[in-house]
Amino acid sequence: MRKEGLGVMTRTKVSGGGGGAKAMAVVLRRSKLKETVKMAALEYCLSGNVIGFVYAGFQAYDLAYYLITKTHVIHHYLRQPFDFFMDHVLTYLLILASSTAATRVDNWQSNLGKNEFTETASASVAMAFLAFIAFAFSSLISEYELCTHESE
Repeated sequence: MRKEGLGVMTRTKVSGGGGGAKAMAVVLRRSKLKETVKMAALEYCLSGNVIGFVYAGFQAYDLAYYLITKTHVIHHYLRQPFDFFMDHVLTYLLILASSTAATRVDNWQSNLGKNEFTETASASVAMAFLAFIAFAFSSLISEYELCTHESE
C-alpha cells in the first residue's frame, strides 16, 4: 500500500489480475476524497464562527470602552466604512457557513438516523443561524451609522 496524501491509501503490487486492484484503488481514493470534502465543509463552518466570535468580541470591547471613556479604542476616519465592510463580510460568511453545515447535518441524519451527535450538530447549526441574525442586525446598524455619519 502506498500513501498518497490526505489519508488516501492506494494498493500497489497486487498479484493476479490488475483490473480489480485498479478499480479498488479508484474507489478508495474517491471515498477518501468525499470524506475530506465533508470535513472541509465543517472546518469552514467552524472557522467562520470563530472569526465572527473574535470580531464580535472586539466590537463589544470597543463599545464598553466607548461607554466608559467616550472615545473609541481605534479612532480613525475610516472606522465607519470598516465596520460596515466587516459586518457585511462576516454576515455573508456566517450564512454560508451555516447553510453548509445545515446540508451536512441533514445528510448525516438521513444516512445515519438521529442520534446524540446529529442532535448536537443540529443545535449548533441553529446557533449559527442565530449568530447570523445578530450580525445582520449589526450590519443594519453599521449601515445606518455610515449613512448618517457627519464629517469631523
